[in-house]
Amino acid sequence: MPAFYEDDEGSEPGKLEQFFWTSFFGEKVEQVLSALVMVFSFAMALFIFVALPTILLSFVKKFLPIESALAFLEGLLRIFDFCFVYQADFPG
Repeated sequence: MPAFYEDDEGSEPGKLEQFFWTSFFGEKVEQVLSALVMVFSFAMALFIFVALPTILLSFVKKFLPIESALAFLEGLLRIFDFCFVYQADFPG
């Protein structure tokens, strides 16, 4: 079982859990999980900071056809996204 999980006192992993951890990944479970978390985090960062502002402003484009205003709003939205994510990571 990976070292980063805290074990409850006296509890042992079940047969299904032992089978899953040992048969699929063997000793490299922590490396595989770390890689999956890294890929997921990178994909979410791309979505939040690149795709989301573009998608949201595609709806505004109907009402505001001025390209410079749209670029300005997209920049503000990206700054807001960054501040929101930063505040969620480091509250206080």
